[in-house]
Amino acid sequence: MKNKKFILLCLFVLFAVLFTVFFMVYVASYEEENEFTQIGNSEFYSTPQGKIYALIPSGGKFELKGVRADKFRVFVSEGYRGRNVGMGENAVYCGNLAMSGLDPTRARAIGNGYFTDGRVSYFCSDVGERNYELGAFAEAVQTAAYALLGADKPQSYIYKTRRVSSVNLTPILGFGFAAENAHKDGESGRAYFEGKQLE
Repeated sequence: MKNKKFILLCLFVLFAVLFTVFFMVYVASYEEENEFTQIGNSEFYSTPQGKIYALIPSGGKFELKGVRADKFRVFVSEGYRGRNVGMGENAVYCGNLAMSGLDPTRARAIGNGYFTDGRVSYFCSDVGERNYELGAFAEAVQTAAYALLGADKPQSYIYKTRRVSSVNLTPILGFGFAAENAHKDGESGRAYFEGKQLE
């Protein structure tokens, strides 16, 4: 009889701890919409404190660390694609993730989710998806640290990116670095889907 009471007490304590952690996560992740102002028709938001946040579907808003609102701009897009791409002084972002090597002063959209600066090109998905590189245990630890210690929110969902050489995009671009170097590598005439070369 004493063993049953002890087991029930342990289960109750475990339930209480889990409930408290999840409640704190909910409270910590609650965002006052009035504090955020959407930038144009994009997935980016600014705050009165001059910070920039990217909205990731199913994940919420993530701060672009070190990016100032007065130096941030988004790609003008009439359609849905490109709404989740913006640039600060030092980087171009797909959601809240920087596309490494892409020069923000020269970057431009070339269509179908592709962006280039004439030397480096990226595919940036416009669909948020589960971040499978973040394991379940790591996500649980990061979630608890976020709720209890104010650490960064776990990146459970992302916009997928893929770096593609400009040479590979010659059929799309037809000018600049890609066109000048295409003949050297024999890359013309290839097809790509979401940044992956199709066989």
